[in-house]
Amino acid sequence: MHAGLLRVNGAKMGKSNGNFTTIRDALATTDYRTLRYAFLSQHYRSPMELNETTLDAARNARHRVENFARLADVSLPETTTGKALLDRARMRFLDRLGDDFDTPGALAALFEFIREQNRSGETPGQAAYAFLREVDDVFDAFDFDDHRGNDTTIEAELEKRRELRKERKFAEADEIRNALQERGILIEDTPSGTRWWYRETHAEGT
Repeated sequence: MHAGLLRVNGAKMGKSNGNFTTIRDALATTDYRTLRYAFLSQHYRSPMELNETTLDAARNARHRVENFARLADVSLPETTTGKALLDRARMRFLDRLGDDFDTPGALAALFEFIREQNRSGETPGQAAYAFLREVDDVFDAFDFDDHRGNDTTIEAELEKRRELRKERKFAEADEIRNALQERGILIEDTPSGTRWWYRETHAEGT
């Protein structure tokens, strides 16, 4: 529903300028969630620069939220601190949407919640994950199922790596780690198992 002007390298997008791109063309090189997030990150009535830098920033912001979702333990209830952070975040999120559909402001409220939750040192629980789902019910810009570790290809590679490490074939296990890193997937071995998430290629505010 973006109604503002689209710009490419500072110039208005248009057929006469030779820089016209359709949604179909954009989706040939960019997944729909990233494209959707890019538009949501700008107010719908504001001019918007649409280029690879914009899309890279949108992709990284998406991954940051998805990586946070992977930390959530849906078996845990929220603590008193977690519930207070969550209630404030939901109020701010809805307040921004209620003010002329201020999606950049709503996303800022979401990222503020993530920062506060991370600073608290507590594991986000079932209510925090439910809030993320509520946000995505509105925006449809995140892939939480994939980032909660349900990607069968990645899980299969991690299982193969676990078996190699048991057999003390560390060089082969490292090859799997390196191959995943080349795909932008970072892994961490912890006492409770191996965690994975997508690397953010551009720094986001913390």
